Amino acid sequence: MLPLIRVLTDDDYLWQKIFLALRGVAGCERVTTLDGGALNVYDPRASYVGEIPDGSITLGVDVPLPFTYAQLIDAIEKKGGNNKKILTRGDRCAYLRGERIPLTEVEGALLDALMDRSGEFISRAELMDLVWHGEAECGVLNVYVHYLRQKLERGEKIIISSRSEGYKIDGRFI
Repeated sequence: MLPLIRVLTDDDYLWQKIFLALRGVAGCERVTTLDGGALNVYDPRASYVGEIPDGSITLGVDVPLPFTYAQLIDAIEKKGGNNKKILTRGDRCAYLRGERIPLTEVEGALLDALMDRSGEFISRAELMDLVWHGEAECGVLNVYVHYLRQKLERGEKIIISSRSEGYKIDGRFI
């Protein structure tokens, strides 16, 4: 989780979009003044008279307007995120760069098992035992890994497979 992010904007729609983009990735609060010790997102169209602290993210400069969720998260990670978790888990869902991705119970259990290993391989046999308690055929694991890949991977390989070692989450994402 990134630190609390302070957002200065007069635009209710923009505030809502930023709040939704950061949900599950970082906490955020709407403010009327900027703090030099915090990570700030500043809307230059806001009615604000004061100094803009170094390290602030300026909308329209550091992040284009309009922006995608991924563009906002990337800018925040570059400016101030020490812990850059891109993929996180919530209740019956995953968050990838702030985007909520609904998961089935089995998909969630499989993703939890992979994420618990912090980027290290987990064998197929161990995954079968953790997720299905050894009561499913190995082909089921392949099917559910495929389902997770369809939901999570959009041009980036997140789940890495190895015939001899099993599966892992690419360490860049956790």
